[in-house]
Amino acid sequence: MQEGYVYILKSDSTGRFYVGSCTDVNRRFDEHRRGHTYTTRKYGPWRIKLIMKCPSLNEARKLERKIKKWKSSKMTQRFIDANKHTQLTEQPQL
Repeated sequence: MQEGYVYILKSDSTGRFYVGSCTDVNRRFDEHRRGHTYTTRKYGPWRIKLIMKCPSLNEARKLERKIKKWKSSKMTQRFIDANKHTQLTEQPQL
């Protein structure tokens, strides 16, 4: 089973969070950089706030949906703060 990742980006211009999941964070961040993702294209520049490895893409998608259901930037920030220790040490550049 292929591992998955959940990531949280924060917009420098608006303070919005973007939560996503993928199997290849380098490819996915390259897509964000190139403006390939409609939902992040107009709110950049973005900073990577958190990347978490999950046992599978399915588990990553479940966590992504859970975070998105909160609809609260305060809860999202608390989640980031509480999980800093689980973050990948080598992060791709966004």
